[in-house]
Amino acid sequence: MEFVLVHRPIGLMPPEAMKPFLETAKKLCANPQAFVPGSKLIGSYYAIGAQVIYCIWDVPNIEALAPLLRNMSVSGWNTEVVPAEKAEVALANIAKAMEAIQAQMMGK
Repeated sequence: MEFVLVHRPIGLMPPEAMKPFLETAKKLCANPQAFVPGSKLIGSYYAIGAQVIYCIWDVPNIEALAPLLRNMSVSGWNTEVVPAEKAEVALANIAKAMEAIQAQMMGK
């Protein structure tokens, strides 16, 4: 399953806090499996002009992300976790959901 993680710092990060964060971020980009075993980092994006990081992970389950989320929290980052699916899959799932709702409304 894919998840979009939206990381935002809890407050302004002083330069001395940024250095270890940058080193950890480099390690994560070089070897994502070390941070979320059994998962695949699809993409990681740093917003230009905002203190926001977007990461897309393909993980076997949400529990696989728990250690990373704890580490981010301890390091001073809040993370929003958004389950996601590719548009082709989403469209098919939305169509099925609409059919089920219509069937319920019709009493079927």
